Amino acid sequence: MTAQHNCRNNVYLYAQSLDNSGKNPCLSSKDPGEYRELETDAPERATLLRINDSLSNYGRHWRLGTSSLDCRIGHHGDCLITVRPLTRDHSGRLAPVILIFNIWDDQRRLAPAALEDGSKLMRRELSADQLHDITRLKQVMRWPSLLIALHTLIFSRRTSHD
Repeated sequence: MTAQHNCRNNVYLYAQSLDNSGKNPCLSSKDPGEYRELETDAPERATLLRINDSLSNYGRHWRLGTSSLDCRIGHHGDCLITVRPLTRDHSGRLAPVILIFNIWDDQRRLAPAALEDGSKLMRRELSADQLHDITRLKQVMRWPSLLIALHTLIFSRRTSHD
């Protein structure tokens, strides 16, 4: 069962720490270009980790027509996007970056910009293919909710978790 999204009206970007310190950066955005870092003990962060686990295990795979963005959605509109292949940090190490938001919220339009901006803020490098796929995501997130609902109905399927 998919966890219900408790943090509406936000887009969240989460990444593995670069130095294996366990301090994994997590950014939240309500407005374009404005990001706040969530503290390790913030209740929102625990909710995001539950949503991440739930969607990774039980979310439907939503085919967006991109090769580098793995998208999983839940019944309540929760959306988990993982950048694949993994992004590289500035020292060349592979470092996963995930994006969590709700496809029914208007803030879904912030998701592509959050991937671009947040990756820079978290010192991650995106490839040309990944940037191209973010442009595709930008197009899809501009669609009206009804069209997104139809697209998810047609182009999402159940898959086992990775």
